[in-house]
Amino acid sequence: MGASARKTSAEPLLFHATGWLRTAGTMTVLSGADLRRADLSQANFWWSRLAGARLDDANLEWAVMSRAEAMRSHFRGSRSRNADFSGANLSGADLSGADLSRANLLQAVMPDAHFIDADLTEANLHLSDLRSADLTGVMLVRAAVTRVNLAGATLAGAVMTHANFSESTLTGIDARHGDFSHADLPNTDFDGAILVGAKFVDAALWAADFTGADLTDADFTGASMPDVVMTGTRLCRTRLPLGMDSSGC
Repeated sequence: MGASARKTSAEPLLFHATGWLRTAGTMTVLSGADLRRADLSQANFWWSRLAGARLDDANLEWAVMSRAEAMRSHFRGSRSRNADFSGANLSGADLSGADLSRANLLQAVMPDAHFIDADLTEANLHLSDLRSADLTGVMLVRAAVTRVNLAGATLAGAVMTHANFSESTLTGIDARHGDFSHADLPNTDFDGAILVGAKFVDAALWAADFTGADLTDADFTGASMPDVVMTGTRLCRTRLPLGMDSSGC
């Protein structure tokens, strides 16, 4: 199976793998496994069962986690650059502080997952499910967040500059002080969103819907906003392309 395990005084279990972690025709079952600080770079966990597994601080660079069942698993601080999580079930998983730059999360199922302070720079999240996920302080610079369901998610303090959110659902999100500068946001739905102090500088917002959103202290300087909907939107010290609007204070 190309894997070995050893114990050290500093690390209770170090699992090292350099190749396939599954036998043809079978599913690898690692539910609840302790793989903290493991070197799993380039390992193949395709269609594996990893529910509740501990992979904190593990090296998962270029690992294949496609279609893995990793509900409530822990990936805190993991090095997961270029890893493939496409189609994986990460419901309730904790990826806080993980480096997921350029990772593939296409169609991943991640409601209630935690990505606090994670790095998702240039990651692919197309068609993923992030309902009620906690992405506080996350880095989504130049990420593909197209047609993603982020309803009820927390994006407070997140940096999303130059990201593409085309046709995504952001209803009820809490993105206080989030930075959407230079982002592509056409046909996005911000219905009921909390966007206090958020930045949309030079963002593309064609036909975006801000119905019922709170835009207090938000900055839309230089933003492109044709056909934007602002029914019932709170505008208070809101900097719009044509000047300040405090009509809702």
